[in-house]
Amino acid sequence: MDHAGGGADRARAARRPRGQPSALARGGHGPGSDDPGLPPKRAAQLVRFDRAVHRLAAGDAAVRVAADGGYADQSHLHRDVAAFAGVTPSAVAREPWLAVDDVAWPGRTR
Repeated sequence: MDHAGGGADRARAARRPRGQPSALARGGHGPGSDDPGLPPKRAAQLVRFDRAVHRLAAGDAAVRVAADGGYADQSHLHRDVAAFAGVTPSAVAREPWLAVDDVAWPGRTR
């Protein structure tokens, strides 16, 4: 009898061809995964969202932010902002704490 899956894990590892990474090493983000991190696609969405809201707060037009940021269109940007922040892009643009990049990161280019 296997205790806590230890024997089963060793058996799977033994069947895996030498040099092939485990599911965890491949980024095992599926059901039953022990990996607490974000799937790569979700992480990329958050990075894109972060860049977009900072540009909005800096005064860039939403249509330009969407086009430059890899969004399909302005409504795609709007949906992402609403999903992540719970507000509209214009509400995010009014958030003063997002516009501190020039203070926190002098010389940083957008």
